[in-house]
Amino acid sequence: EENLALVMAEIVAELLQREKNETINELDDVYRVFTSYARRHRLPREVHIRFARRQVKDIIYKISRDEVIKYKGREIIMLKQVPRRVREQQKDYRFLTNYLNKKNISFRWITLVGIWVTWKEKRMKIDTLSEAQHFYEQIGGPEDESSSRDELETSSQEESPKN
Repeated sequence: EENLALVMAEIVAELLQREKNETINELDDVYRVFTSYARRHRLPREVHIRFARRQVKDIIYKISRDEVIKYKGREIIMLKQVPRRVREQQKDYRFLTNYLNKKNISFRWITLVGIWVTWKEKRMKIDTLSEAQHFYEQIGGPEDESSSRDELETSSQEESPKN
């Protein structure tokens, strides 16, 4: 599989007319997301990038408005980032979402707070932390909440390379 951070660093370096090594430092986090829109319309997964500095992000938005950005003959569309407030609220559910990803259980984020989970052919809405912890224990997660959260968060940090 491709190294997503390096591919995106190449694209951003070309846009900013800088060296690839310089732009790697500007990328804080790079990951793929399979949205329901992409699934419905049979599109490739979206790539989300969080930049280390806001200035770089703003420059890229300005450039993308003026010219078409392409990679391997396909047009790339730049969209604004998920607001920090929403990211912070979703962070509380990360212990559960990491475990769901690990067990290949499908879920999707609810816009403000919580997730929809499809498990045993049933859809469940989990919108409180107590519901999340209860469901986590129900599907076989470790009993101790604090240690299980710590284990999952550290394992997810070890799996995702931060170049």
